[in-house]
Amino acid sequence: MKLFRRGRPRPLSAILPVLENMGLTVLSEQPFSLPRSDLHIADFAVQLPQAAALDDDSTRRAFVELLESLLRDEAENDGFNRLVLLAGLDGRQIGILRAYSRYLRQAGLPFSQAYVQRCLATHFQITRAWSSSSKPFFLRPQTMRVPEPLR
Repeated sequence: MKLFRRGRPRPLSAILPVLENMGLTVLSEQPFSLPRSDLHIADFAVQLPQAAALDDDSTRRAFVELLESLLRDEAENDGFNRLVLLAGLDGRQIGILRAYSRYLRQAGLPFSQAYVQRCLATHFQITRAWSSSSKPFFLRPQTMRVPEPLR
């Protein structure tokens, strides 16, 4: 996997937690700087949690979109993000699960966020099935149909 950046190179200590929270195992990194340019390339050797994790087009798109959001600091970097590769969820679906977890914690659920993350990741088939069966909760606002008012 290659990451490109203009300006100053991103420190490895900032990138590793992002990749690991997405479920990747980072085996090595080779940095490159182009001569007479401010472009920096970080070439990572990574291992996927499952060999076929990126075979599905929608999962691959969701992975790239979430990674870009994380690297721009527009998404939360935590263990819920591994659900993109394990369960094929997108960033929005993961955000909803994260919100449910926090709400349940405030409501008195005794389990920590890390425990909920591990459970959802360990039982990713159930997580995938639940998110698929709960599609109305995961629909994007622009795809939801608002019923016409009764006359």
